[in-house]
Amino acid sequence: MERRSAYCSCHGVVTQFDEPAWGLDAFLWRTTVETVVKIHRYHERCQKELATYRRLAERKIVRLKGIEFPQLVNYDEELHILELSIVSPPYILDFVEVGLGQKPGNVDHERIETQQPKQFGNGHRKRGQEPIVRSTLRAIWLLVPAPFSDP
Repeated sequence: MERRSAYCSCHGVVTQFDEPAWGLDAFLWRTTVETVVKIHRYHERCQKELATYRRLAERKIVRLKGIEFPQLVNYDEELHILELSIVSPPYILDFVEVGLGQKPGNVDHERIETQQPKQFGNGHRKRGQEPIVRSTLRAIWLLVPAPFSDP
């Protein structure tokens, strides 16, 4: 709560509710300016996700395979906070699992798909097809590679 209050005071943001929604590694509060304040539990995880959002912004990627990506509005590295635009399903919020430079096979797709089904709507798993989340994360990895490659 202290980090949320500090961020909101510093950036002139007001959150709408006292009870947060939760992601894989963070708590989320909707704001009165139609953004989401995402407070990460761990600095390293916040840095990984921030790097992904920055790369998506650099490449102007806002939607891929019908999945919308929130846009980075603001952030505070010291407080481990990202402020993101609000998106409609299907969407992906937890880019910590993408891990720039990490091969797609190393991403825990099942964890993402089972813990966050509301983000993807009813069609995120179609019989006989690769789940849309898995194929989208693979596409992100190909489009947004790390500046280094594995040996």
